[in-house]
Amino acid sequence: MLERHGIREPYFHVPNQIWAHKNHGVVLEALVQLRQQGKHPLVISTGQTDDYRDPEHFKQLLQRVAAAGLGERFRFLGMIDYAEVCVLMRNAMALVNPSLFEGWSTTVEEAKSLGKRLLLSNLPVHREQAPGLGAFFDPLREGELAEGLAAVLD
Repeated sequence: MLERHGIREPYFHVPNQIWAHKNHGVVLEALVQLRQQGKHPLVISTGQTDDYRDPEHFKQLLQRVAAAGLGERFRFLGMIDYAEVCVLMRNAMALVNPSLFEGWSTTVEEAKSLGKRLLLSNLPVHREQAPGLGAFFDPLREGELAEGLAAVLD
């Protein structure tokens, strides 16, 4: 399955819907910072790309990724079978949830069940859900996420 999706190296997984409040832009900015440090992690994103609240969001995100020259490092698979999402989660170096706000997160619960590392936005619900497995970052500070990604890489 990984080969079919062209994934041939260690990666981070962002298993959130690609909606504005899920904050994929901070992941992009963190990748820009890491590239300046000579680090080039792969990030795989899965989830619905259509957001009725902001119909242009995904298209604009793709344009930002392309403009930053990171199309090969920040890949979007969209909606895929849940069995494939599970394979991606299980094999990822860590899961990333950069949301600006969140309810009780299924992503966090799934990661906990797999014993996966988590890089989570510093939301009260994330702290409640994942106090032991989570490394937290301010969702408005890409530098904090870049540090978390680098720590996992190292």
